[in-house]
Amino acid sequence: MLCCPVMCARKAGATLDFLPQSFFVGLFSALRASLLTLKRLRTGAVSPSNEPSLPLPKSLPARILCFTFGSLIIFGGGAVLILAAVNPLNLTFATALILKAFYGILITVAITPVAIRAVLFNASLAKV
Repeated sequence: MLCCPVMCARKAGATLDFLPQSFFVGLFSALRASLLTLKRLRTGAVSPSNEPSLPLPKSLPARILCFTFGSLIIFGGGAVLILAAVNPLNLTFATALILKAFYGILITVAITPVAIRAVLFNASLAKV
């Protein structure tokens, strides 16, 4: 099916807008959770965990980049594939805004606990 250039650009823009959102929500979810957990570890508010997490790098910047690019590939790629199959032109601005808010919450809820577990596990390895 052919579409005029404006409609095709609007569909691509609505679809590809999920990529930078996935990148930055993943970045700040992992960064904020990791730094706050490190602060609480240093003050003694929480203790390290022996429960292993995903096989992630021990370096905090490398680990955060893994979460960031993992979010981009998994969530961003999934959103682009789903929206490429669906017609996002039928969405109103308010509906799209609500959809993107729930999408950001989904990424945050998925990444934050894993980032916290990784920091707690790596802290337990550092004490051994």
